[in-house]
Amino acid sequence: MGGMKNLFRGFIGMAIYMTTTMLIPALTFDFVDKMEIPIPPTDQILDIEIAQGGIAVVIFWLVALGLTISGLAFFTWSSPKDSRRKVVFSILLVFTNCFYLWSYKFSGATAFGIQIPGLGSVTLDFVGMVLLYLGAYTLIIVAKIWKLIEVEFGKRKEKKEEKVFVPESTFGKDGGAL
Repeated sequence: MGGMKNLFRGFIGMAIYMTTTMLIPALTFDFVDKMEIPIPPTDQILDIEIAQGGIAVVIFWLVALGLTISGLAFFTWSSPKDSRRKVVFSILLVFTNCFYLWSYKFSGATAFGIQIPGLGSVTLDFVGMVLLYLGAYTLIIVAKIWKLIEVEFGKRKEKKEEKVFVPESTFGKDGGAL
């Protein structure tokens, strides 16, 4: 029963990461790319520019990296608690999340340019927020590496403490057979 429970948890983790790293961002970029906001008095269209390289390229990389993250999430979530496998996959997952955020920075998807007819333009830049998340992920990486060291030394300590136990009921107090 434990194996099925772990597989179920793995699929739940994979579904969560697929939704948050692929589905929501891809739908958001696709919606914003096609969005037209009319300005009431002049009936002009508000122009929003996202991603210097084009939305299609950004969505492609979102899906590619999202699939990688989702696969690693499955193996992380389906691993037994306090196992080396869980810690190693969680470290790989954090590194992949860092790469995912870094790709946002260089895709141009963190800067939104809004052209308002008659008034000018506004640029919103979210690079600072991405760098803040990368700093938090750096701390998470340090914590995961510490957890890996803790798990590794815990396993070695358990092996040293294992002893062969011979019950007294099999042998007499003097060591001879009963």
